[in-house]
Amino acid sequence: MELPSSTVGRVVLLLIVILIILPIAGITTYITVPLAIMLAIALFLKNETRSSDNESVEE
Repeated sequence: MELPSSTVGRVVLLLIVILIILPIAGITTYITVPLAIMLAIALFLKNETRSSDNESVEE
């Protein structure tokens, strides 16, 4: 009778992973991905303005 209890434990563990861990991972992904994109855009724009400033100085 140990097999059913272990399978029930596995199912409960799987449900815990699906219902708790995955939403948390999804939330952190939805938070960190836009932040990473915004940071990349900010760095790109910063480099663009710096290079345009250097070009104007050279002229």
